[in-house]
Amino acid sequence: MADLFEVSLGLSITDDNDTEVFNLLSSNGAPGLSLDEIAAPVGSTAVDQLTGNLYTKKTAGSGLDKWVRSANVDDVTAAVNGLSWKEPAKVSDPTVYADLTAAETALNTGSLDGVALVDQDRVLLPNLTTGTEGLYTVSGTPGAGATLVLVETPVDADTVYIQEGTTDGDKTYSFNGTDWVETGSGSAAELAFIRAFIGKALSGSVLPDYTSNNYILDNDSLTAAISKLDTQIGTNASNISANTGNITNVQTEVDLLETSLGSAINADGTFNGFTGTGLLDSTTSITDALEALDAVVAANSDDAFIRAFIGKNAAGSELPAYSSNNIVTDNDDLETAIGKLDTYIDRERREILIAGNIAENIADSVLVDDVKAVEWHIHAQETATQDTRVVFVHGSHNGNTGSDANATDRAEYARLRMGDVNGFRTRVVLNGAGVSQTMQLLVRTNNSSDLTITRKILA
Repeated sequence: MADLFEVSLGLSITDDNDTEVFNLLSSNGAPGLSLDEIAAPVGSTAVDQLTGNLYTKKTAGSGLDKWVRSANVDDVTAAVNGLSWKEPAKVSDPTVYADLTAAETALNTGSLDGVALVDQDRVLLPNLTTGTEGLYTVSGTPGAGATLVLVETPVDADTVYIQEGTTDGDKTYSFNGTDWVETGSGSAAELAFIRAFIGKALSGSVLPDYTSNNYILDNDSLTAAISKLDTQIGTNASNISANTGNITNVQTEVDLLETSLGSAINADGTFNGFTGTGLLDSTTSITDALEALDAVVAANSDDAFIRAFIGKNAAGSELPAYSSNNIVTDNDDLETAIGKLDTYIDRERREILIAGNIAENIADSVLVDDVKAVEWHIHAQETATQDTRVVFVHGSHNGNTGSDANATDRAEYARLRMGDVNGFRTRVVLNGAGVSQTMQLLVRTNNSSDLTITRKILA
């Protein structure tokens, strides 16, 4: 072993006035408590013999807090592990372009999202119908044949900050493997709104706690609860329909009894015999007639029971008075009330099943005049691989009953992935005009996939 310069306790460096300005010390653990470590000038260095870590004194005095540990390669690796932040882009252009050539034409004939670009500016193109949706660099002078060069093919979790732009300036976008979606405070605010909208008090794995448990149970999911209520409403509707038929039969027999007795009794009280060839005829006595009618009435239940069952307080032309008027109105007959409830439940939830979807197809559509905003829950599963994607999509437009819509917007959230449904993506578009104009949900898959879509109309 070569001879080395040896220092027994440490190294002290002084200035021209013999004042200590730097110490190099060794310590048995983190420094800050020994006399030399307490007296060491600010800027001194200590080596921990146990871990090999370097410490620099940042503040005069005693204590571990007066020294700061220097970062090493393990610290840097841990800090950046799993992050995919890209160099910021000057602008993100929200325009839907057919291909890269169309985007380059826009670059050379004007600004992108209100920003004039120069050579080497970075641009995010998230809406190319054909081509790679990703980060590009401007090559050349815009207006004089500039081109857009792909920086790299995006991968899941790539994230980029947008510096300028009328629409997307000061926003952050992340790639989810299929689309570039906005992240940050807006998404957090939207999640909080959604929790409030559905009555979910807290984030995390929290199941519903309902205020009523007649047909549903606490911890039933929203889908399970709606399914139970839909089943019960269907059962009630079927029972009401059957009993309406019984009421009609009873009323028919009562009318027949009144008519028959009116014509069968003479003015002097003698029995004149019944006319007709149905239930009663000229050979039927009054006793036999009453017994026959009683048997018919008994077989079809009694009208008082029927009235009680359907909530009709008295005989005669009384219309219903409901205990709740959220959807139905007092004096709505049963058929009208059930129709209103059926319409309302259809607006609240409709399930759409599409087997073997390939390419981009219309999965659902609503009339612009009737519906302003929709929430679609999409479950997509490839037929061959069973790879699965679950996405919630909010769609809206700017039309109303007085004028057609000319723009739509959508937001995806709650994205779940088990494997990868190849080419999966969604779009919300407009079709047609006037009273027939519709807002459509388009779903694309490259391979044969089964789609289960639940639609809820929000406005």
